[in-house]
Amino acid sequence: MTRKLSNLEIGTALGITAQRVSVLKREGLPTDSVEAALAWRAARDEARSAKAPKAAPAQLDDGTLADTIAQHRALVGRARSVWQAAMEGGDPNGPKYQTSYNQSLRTLVSLGKSKSAG
Repeated sequence: MTRKLSNLEIGTALGITAQRVSVLKREGLPTDSVEAALAWRAARDEARSAKAPKAAPAQLDDGTLADTIAQHRALVGRARSVWQAAMEGGDPNGPKYQTSYNQSLRTLVSLGKSKSAG
């Protein structure tokens, strides 16, 4: 049976405080070995620095409001797909993608209000 390392032992090996180790443990940091903790940290850093898929920008053809709304609906759908994929894949940038989705949706609703007012 392997013993769990203390927060101080892990923190010393990773060059962080024992308090930070406590936070990282809640996020999934393994404490059974220094090697496992280092591998977890490296994988997390790699995932964080990986390029996220970007939604392709819409091409506005004649600039009418109806066309803009239709194209923005497609963008909202893409933003939602990127956000869902990030959440399902455990991407640490998931909350950022959710914010982008929310902002896109808010813009679409605003465009819809403009159409009905005009």
